[in-house]
Formats: sequence, C-alpha cells, structure tokens
Amino acid sequence: MANTTFSGPVRSENGFIGGSKNSSTGVFTNNFEINSSGQYVGTQLQGQAVVATAKVNATAGTNEVTFAQPARSIITSIQLVCTSSPTVATGDIGYKVGTATGGVQLVAADTDGLLDGGTTIVEGAHYNFTLVDTTVGTTAPLSPRVNTSITATRDIFLQITNTTTASAQGLFTWVVAYKIYG
Repeated sequence: MANTTFSGPVRSENGFIGGSKNSSTGVFTNNFEINSSGQYVGTQLQGQAVVATAKVNATAGTNEVTFAQPARSIITSIQLVCTSSPTVATGDIGYKVGTATGGVQLVAADTDGLLDGGTTIVEGAHYNFTLVDTTVGTTAPLSPRVNTSITATRDIFLQITNTTTASAQGLFTWVVAYKIYG
C-alpha cells in the first residue's frame, strides 16, 4: 500500500487495523485494532471509557450508572471527577463500584468518601479509587478486575450515594481505564 496524505477525516465502517510487514517474508502482523464501535482492541495501549451521566440522587439514595467492560480486559483504574457541583442539605455523599448492582467487588463502599457532613462538592474535585484485587500468594478466586469472557462485555456498576435531599444534583464523570490482555 502506498503512503497517502489526507486533508480531511478518515472514516471506516469496519474500524482500523495497524500493522507491520516483515521485510524478508512479506508477512503482515496486526499490532492494534480499533473496531467498528470505536473500541481499541489490542495489547499495546491502554483503553479507557467515560461515563458522564452520573449525578447525586434527587432524594437520599443511590444513583447508579454502568460501564461495559470489554471482553478479555483488566480494569487498571477507576476515577471520578465532579463536572458540576451538587448541593445537598448537610449530609454525606459516598460511592461503591461492583460487578453486580449494589456490589462492592471493585471499590469498597465508603458512605462519606466524597463529602462528609457538608453541603457541596466543588466542580473539578477528582477522586482516584483503590481497586479490590486478588491477594498475591493466595489461591483466591478470580480477580474482580478481570473480564475473562472471550467475546462478551460485562457491566460494571458505578454508584454515588447520598444521605440527604439534593437541591442541585450536579454531574460527575466516571473514567475507567483498562488493558486488553488477549
């Protein structure tokens, strides 16, 4: 294939594959792929997804959003950023992340980890969470960070909890980073 320069966007209905050609055998090796859904599929870069629809519940309770973890991937980090300040009657705002609704398999529940007895979280506040994992040297079960399915995504449940009514729900963005391993 010849080198080509484009002046506009490059579009493909079936994704993109980057590869290299062995100069002596002429055999091509695929190095990475961006599939037709825009998802990075490969082992050389770290992918990430953004779920930008989270907010504090209008009344005391839980707001839950989901992230579709790609097949054959390991979650490497989960972060949360406040993109619009919520306002609550004096109270607590917390979080938890699991592989089932209401679960805490990935990030332990903390009922006041975002706000402890306050009324607002400032826009731009950023949180980097500690992930639960298999303990080294044990015969513990499969890590909750790993999706072992060869073809299927799995839902990860990201929750924000609040103990009091919100006069402004605010907005939050969850950022989930992952590596494809196979």
